[in-house]
Amino acid sequence: MQRRTTAAFVAALLVTATSVRAGLFGLFESAQEKAARAHVEELVQLCESGADGQTLINACFWLWKNSHLLKEEERQKLVAPLLSVLDDTAEYDDITHREVIPLLSRLRRPEVIPALLACLEHKDRPLTRFQAGIALILLGQARAGLPAVEERARRGQTVDTVGRALLGASPTDPFIFPLLTLPDKGEDSALNEYFVRVLSYPSQWRRIDAIQFLLLKHGANKEAAFAAATDILEQPLSPEGNTHYLLKVLREHGGTRGKVLVEACEKR
Repeated sequence: MQRRTTAAFVAALLVTATSVRAGLFGLFESAQEKAARAHVEELVQLCESGADGQTLINACFWLWKNSHLLKEEERQKLVAPLLSVLDDTAEYDDITHREVIPLLSRLRRPEVIPALLACLEHKDRPLTRFQAGIALILLGQARAGLPAVEERARRGQTVDTVGRALLGASPTDPFIFPLLTLPDKGEDSALNEYFVRVLSYPSQWRRIDAIQFLLLKHGANKEAAFAAATDILEQPLSPEGNTHYLLKVLREHGGTRGKVLVEACEKR
């Protein structure tokens, strides 16, 4: 009887502890959501009052970093104010617009796409055009966004923004995207073909980035990736750091064929 009573008591304690943890976690989530809501209200007011560019950049970055906390109605509420800022080329410069666009893309609202397409026409705003290209790709419009990305990527140029982001890279790095599979097959093929083109870029490091993307991506051109890997490994003047990076990519993502290439290189 005593054992049963003790077991029941312990079980009751466990249930109580679980309930307390769940309640505390719920309070924590509510606090986070409340903070996000306050930041949304603040940013809307800043946009409507014509705040300076740096103030807007700071506010946008917090919401970009915490966009997973935003509810659908809060995402919707941000669209019009941010689009008004993006449309104002008299008050806001290339850098401000470059920093506003990542948040627009994180809102995942299709109505921002026309404004991003319009940004591609700003020939005197290369940073805005470049960032708009990245955003369009992330929103599934790879064929529209890639030309603006590639015009800088071919020259090895990237744009650092306020924070670090996807896979440890700058959110505007043209070579490292999350492992995107775009819903539209044509758009997805265009993105894969872009990384195949990166395989021929002058930068070995960027070529290896592309090899990694293609090896990880289902349906991508893995033959081209392995051919580029073989070419790099056969070059006697490849920097040691690049070789180590490539061998790591092949070992982790290249399957049996990748391991064969690694073993052949290590035997030399």
